[in-house]
Order: sequence, then C-alpha cells, then structure tokens
Amino acid sequence: MSDFRPPSNSPVLSPSRRRFLGAVSAAVAGTLGGCSAVYPAATTTVSSDDWPLVGYDPAGSGYKPDGLSLRSKPDVRWKRTPRTVFGTPSSPLVYDGTVYTASGDLLAVDVADGTTRTLFSELHGQFPAIAADTAYRNETVISTDGRRVSAVNPSSDLRGELRYRWRTPAPESSFASSFFPSSDGSPPVVADGLVFVPAHLDERSLLALDASSGAERWRYRTDGMASRASVHDGTVYVATWLNEFAALDAETGAVRWRRQPFKQVLTWGYVTAADHGVYGVRDDYAIAFEAESGDRRWFRHLDGDSEYAEIQGSLTVTDDAVFVQVEREKGMVLLALDPQSGRTRWSARVGGHETTPVVAGETVYAPDQSGLVALDAKTGRRLWTFPTKGDPSSPAVGGGALLFTDGFALYALEASR
Repeated sequence: MSDFRPPSNSPVLSPSRRRFLGAVSAAVAGTLGGCSAVYPAATTTVSSDDWPLVGYDPAGSGYKPDGLSLRSKPDVRWKRTPRTVFGTPSSPLVYDGTVYTASGDLLAVDVADGTTRTLFSELHGQFPAIAADTAYRNETVISTDGRRVSAVNPSSDLRGELRYRWRTPAPESSFASSFFPSSDGSPPVVADGLVFVPAHLDERSLLALDASSGAERWRYRTDGMASRASVHDGTVYVATWLNEFAALDAETGAVRWRRQPFKQVLTWGYVTAADHGVYGVRDDYAIAFEAESGDRRWFRHLDGDSEYAEIQGSLTVTDDAVFVQVEREKGMVLLALDPQSGRTRWSARVGGHETTPVVAGETVYAPDQSGLVALDAKTGRRLWTFPTKGDPSSPAVGGGALLFTDGFALYALEASR
C-alpha cells in the first residue's frame, strides 16, 4: 500500500546488527560533538519491526499488514509511569528496540524490559518522529510544539544542549502565539530526507525542512492551521482549517491540485493517502479524491440518524478499507468504509476523543473511553478490551509489543502465554 515498506529483497538490519554497526562507526570516527558529528547514513534504516512516525508511515495510514495481531486478551510486558505528564496522551514510537514518548519529558524506553532514560526534562511537544535516513550515524528524534521544531540525538553519551542537532528559530512573541500552548501542533512527518511539519503561528504554513540540518527547503502558505501531512509516492497531501485539501510536489512544494469541496469553513480536517486514493475528513463529512487529478470519487455525511456528529481523529487506511471514528448523540462509533464507494461495511460502538485507531494484520486497535479495544478488521467483532485509568492514545506496534499511553502510564502489551 505504501512506498514506506522495505523492499522484500533488501536486507533489513536487526536491532543488534544496527547497534553493532553504530558502535563500529563511532569507534572509527571518534567522539565528536553531538551537534556537529556527521557520518554516512548507511548505518541506519527503518525495519518492519519499527513504528517511527505518528500514523506509522509517511502517509499516516496507521496500517501495518505484518504487525502484531493480538486476537485474545494480551499480557502486560511492562508498565512505566512517567515522572511528568502534560496534555493529551501522546502516541509512542518504536525504533531499533527503543520506545520514544513525549507526554511531558522526552523519554527513551527499552521495548524489551521497560528500562527508561530521560532525554530531556522539559516539554518538547507531544509529537515526536524518528528520522533514520540522515547524515548522522544514528537516528534523530524530531519533535514540535507548534512553535518550533527540534532535532535531538538520543545517544546516552550526551546531555543537555549537546543533544540538539538543530532547532528552528524561536518565534517572536505575537498575538497568535498566545492561543497555542506549547503542547499544540501537528505531528512531523519524515520522508526522503525531509521533515514536513505545519507552522501554526502568524504565517501559517506547511514547512519542508532538511532532516539533517533543519534548513528550510520550501513552504506552502495554508492561511489556517494545517493537519499532519500525508506523504505518498512523491506527493504531500494536506488539509487546512480554511476548507482546503491540497496536493504538493514533495521535492519542490509546487501545487499539483487544490480542492475546496465545502461551501463554508467548518472545523479541523485530516487527510490520508494510499495507492487506491486520497481520503479526507472534516466536521462530520468524509470525502475521497483521485490521487492524480484531485477529482472527487465520493462524498459522505457520517451523522447516520443523529442530529449531531463530529469526526474524531484522522483516518486509518488499509489495502481494502477506510476506518473513521465519529462522535454522535448516542456515543462514539467506529466505521469501516469501502474505499471505492464510501459505503459502510460495519460499525462498532467504540471510540475515543481526538484519537485514531490503528490496524495490524487483521486486528483493529481502537482507543475507547473504557480502555484499548481490539476488533476484527473484517467484521468489527470485539475481541477484547484492556481497561485503562485514562483515555488511551493511538497505539504503536513494534518490538513484538502493542504500546500506548493513557495519560498516567506507558504500557507494553504482548501475546498471552
């Protein structure tokens, strides 16, 4: 479905192999500063066991076809309580055997045993991303708080300011900035050596930054807050607050097509691209576009028989279905839609505020107000519920575990023994 997945005939380095190569590179190159050391990029790669971005891949599909599919209630591998928690629970990431989460402190947690390191004891935004294909010998953790973007070296050998590889300039104090607490922002997306991230201050734009240096490559003026970018097959898709869905050339930022399908400004929009189309949501509507032309394929109102409806979170798109959560008068509903027609295949009474389900194999993992819920992707049948104290985040699947936070703790679940 996505060009994100490693080719089947290319070697994928295991975590231990990648660490060995990283150690060899470090020994050869010596101990240079964390901000200035530049090495060949060949020692890092994203494997099928990682979950490096919010939404899994650059498209934000939330779909891992070969991921851990837990059909019965799982066991807890470990549970960790962060020292500080701020704002909405953050979706964790997994790279090379390490879990990264940024709900308060920026933490690195060993996926196998839960050993925890604090990378920064300050808020770095709630949306980290992992950049592997850069000029550095190890991964870079990129995060945003809606005001500036930071790139951090997660090595345990560095402390404080030495961890920064680059940071975008701090914005000047402005009227707009007073409306955006430091936890706000949209998740950054890393693809083909670039970081795509919305800037939510005075000149609201989608920025393309060099992942190694932070240098700006291009910007697209959105005239309103923008969603997480969806990057697929050389094109960046974005939805803005002011009734726009746009397709941009990923390398240059040139506009390929732009559509304003609604007659009035509604609310926040989201977009997710796939091989079989581009799908957007806004308010209580869902829409499908043809990727090349931007022509509308279908358009749906998702209120059902309810007088009130509001879509919660982004879309999850698999090879043969589109999943979307809707809040209606009688509660949350998760819908599975046919990507060609938009018709509802099944619906289930499950869902959480401003969260997005993910799909691994044939299992849907959906945040719910009662806990994390697993459903059969084909039928919507509930398989199990894992109760939580707070509302769960969108989960990640990696390192042989299902990982999520609930605002109080970080959980790693695994298959029951």
